[in-house]
Amino acid sequence: MSVFPQLSSGAIAQFPIQRGTEYRTIINESMDGSEIVVQDVDFEQRRWALQYDQLSDPEWQAIEDLFVEVNGRLGTFLFLEPGANLVSWSELLSEAVWLKDPGVSFLENQPDPLGGTLATRLTNSGATESFRQGLNIPASYRYAGSVWARTADSGVELRVDDDGPNAAKTVIDSSNAWKRYEARYDHVSASAFTVLRIEMPPGTQVEIFGPQLEAQPAASVYKPTGQQAGMYPAARFDQDALADRAEGVGLHSGVIRILWTPSLT
Repeated sequence: MSVFPQLSSGAIAQFPIQRGTEYRTIINESMDGSEIVVQDVDFEQRRWALQYDQLSDPEWQAIEDLFVEVNGRLGTFLFLEPGANLVSWSELLSEAVWLKDPGVSFLENQPDPLGGTLATRLTNSGATESFRQGLNIPASYRYAGSVWARTADSGVELRVDDDGPNAAKTVIDSSNAWKRYEARYDHVSASAFTVLRIEMPPGTQVEIFGPQLEAQPAASVYKPTGQQAGMYPAARFDQDALADRAEGVGLHSGVIRILWTPSLT
């Protein structure tokens, strides 16, 4: 799977970042001059302009290598939007993308830390088990997982892992007070699968809200998601050539344009 590269800092892009969403309207003009105007519900298009300044030789080369690999505009790759929440349905944890072990039960519509009722209570009546969402994204990247949580029990953890031995974890304290927790993942792994999970010892209960996973070194402000999150498979370069502006020895600057049209995927 071809994936747009991270920088050596662990970020996908530098600021400023431009992002736009485009829709299409169909107009049917009759002989008498009247028009029927409808939205083309099957068409949506998103564009990004990523402005890079003084990238190192390896950083710029990684982008060039991807451009050559996918034959410029022709081929596609997976794009992880900078700063976006990569998990789907962050406030509807009964959706099928969220998996739970047999001993874990959940109850939605609980009071959340922002004054709403979008938290979920997890209860583990089995062995050490977990509630999780797995994503088909490379576990060799750096990620920041975060969640609001509260529990009166000991040993509950927020984890980001490669569905194997490589993991970043943070223990959720037993103060039973809402706090936002963060787990920073940075491992060398060949796995193409990355998991955000809540791991629970036997007999424990925890309330969680706003799970988030970002392809960057540290967590940012929470961003709720629905079905579409910050993962864009089958994205394309939106340019015929990469314009590299040399800023010095081994320093490269330029603008990378990316396009995603789900109706064409």
